[in-house]
Amino acid sequence: MKYIADLLASGLGLSPPWSVTGIEPRAKRNGKLEVVVRLGHSQDALFKGSDGRRRKVHGTVKRTWAHLPPFGDRCVLYARVPRLREGSGVHMVSVPWARRGSGLTLALERHCLELLREGATIERVSRQMGIYPQRLWGLLHHWVPKLHGTRLLQGPATLAIVGIPLGDRDGHLTLIVDLQRGRVLQTLGGGPSGTANRAISLLEGEGRDRDAIAYVLTGPSARDIESCRQHFPRAKVAVNRHHVVELVQGALEDAQRMAHGDGRVDELPELFGGLWEMADAQAAAGCLAYCCDRARESGLAPLVALADTVRECWEAITGLWDVGIPHNTLEHLHREVASIVRSGRGYRDLHHLCLMVLLRLGGLALDEVAPR
Repeated sequence: MKYIADLLASGLGLSPPWSVTGIEPRAKRNGKLEVVVRLGHSQDALFKGSDGRRRKVHGTVKRTWAHLPPFGDRCVLYARVPRLREGSGVHMVSVPWARRGSGLTLALERHCLELLREGATIERVSRQMGIYPQRLWGLLHHWVPKLHGTRLLQGPATLAIVGIPLGDRDGHLTLIVDLQRGRVLQTLGGGPSGTANRAISLLEGEGRDRDAIAYVLTGPSARDIESCRQHFPRAKVAVNRHHVVELVQGALEDAQRMAHGDGRVDELPELFGGLWEMADAQAAAGCLAYCCDRARESGLAPLVALADTVRECWEAITGLWDVGIPHNTLEHLHREVASIVRSGRGYRDLHHLCLMVLLRLGGLALDEVAPR
């Protein structure tokens, strides 16, 4: 057991006066193996108070933590944590293996964050590690803002604001993306035009102004496009491809229900699908004009409305071909956000979605989540 005790001491960041005093495997009734680890300190040990001075132990409090098991199915730590008399009060000391108020060790918290960052769902990690889902959300609420709180922008950066549709019920999510480093810097609930002031405030907090935004991808609304141009006058504003696809699909589905199979809609899905095969803005404009003409000729209200919307946003839609954002980057962002939404079966709390997107796509380093 000495080898396992040394391994545990190293993983927990133990140093004198703390040490592993006992390891006890226990077979549970459900057939699982629980490892009980007891930690202790010498009776004459001195501990640092909040003022940095070392003091004698005034008393102890029994505490337990869940830990990453060295073997078996579950590991529980037991320790009597010293309390020190400081001035007129008594305070409990901080332990090196866990943050104050948490029932999990830092090693276990980091392991859970790594699993979530690699794509595991909250439910899966909860089952695998035996931790309540709400406690895992608590981890995200604590660590993601803290790890994300260091300076976001270091050196030159090409920034884009990308609005991502989440479906009719869930609304939109706006991402501020560092294109050079390929990471999400911030997530905001709502579309780009509605979150522009918050985005500007975030940039100003980083010592940048609104001119740092090179591109803005928003929805197919003339009002939103104009709002984005006013907020970011030097940025290239275009309509996100996925917004256009969503708009066209919705109009085609409505039109097919109205057409009753009379053939007026049959060729339009292929025509609009060919739009994304165009190599440049000029070719795309010609294809789009032809699609809109055929939509109007159908006489179906959803397709006529689609053509009107496209005409209102013409410059921003065709301008998508002039935006210098790699297609692979946009597809990756949309694919990952869609995967997060599906794995969470939708998000009733948009803040939870923002936290998960930052954890997965924000390039956060977990080095700080370690024993002190």
